[in-house]
Amino acid sequence: VESCAAAVAVGGGGKGCTWGCVGLADCAVACDFDAIVMNDVGLPVVIPEECTACGDCVEACPLGLFELLPLDDHLIVQCKSLLEGDAATEVCAVACNACGRCAVDAPDDLIEMKNGLAVIDRSRSELENKDAIARCPTGAIVWVEGSQFREPVVAGSV
Repeated sequence: VESCAAAVAVGGGGKGCTWGCVGLADCAVACDFDAIVMNDVGLPVVIPEECTACGDCVEACPLGLFELLPLDDHLIVQCKSLLEGDAATEVCAVACNACGRCAVDAPDDLIEMKNGLAVIDRSRSELENKDAIARCPTGAIVWVEGSQFREPVVAGSV
C-alpha cells in the first residue's frame, strides 16, 4: 500500500522538492467527510463546503503541509521549502525564492521573512490585502477565495 508517510520515511517522497506534497493522498484517505480530492496532477484540493475542520488531514500529512485557517483568511503562502533563490525555483516553479517583496508590500509587518519563507502573522489577519501578492515573482503567496487555487505548475512547464 502506497502512502505519503511511507514514501517520506524511506526516501523523502520521490519528488524534486522534499518539502512539497508527495501526492499519495494520505490527507484524502484520512478525511471522513470527502472534503479532500486529488486533482489531475496529484495535489489535494480542499472543498470548503464539506470541510468540518476536524484536523485529520493536518495529522495525516507527514510533511505538515495542512493547517486549519478561517475562511476569511485569504492570504496563503503555498511554499514550505527551506531552499532560497535559484535553488528553490530550480526545483519548483512556484517556490518562494525569499525575495521579500511580499513582506515589504504587506501592511504593518503582517508578513515577515523567516528561514527564507514568508510567514503571515495570523493574529493580524484583518490587515490582509492583495498588495502582498502583486509583486511575487513565482506565485508562492496567493489570495484565495474559497477553494479557488490557481492551476498548479508541474515540473517541466517552468
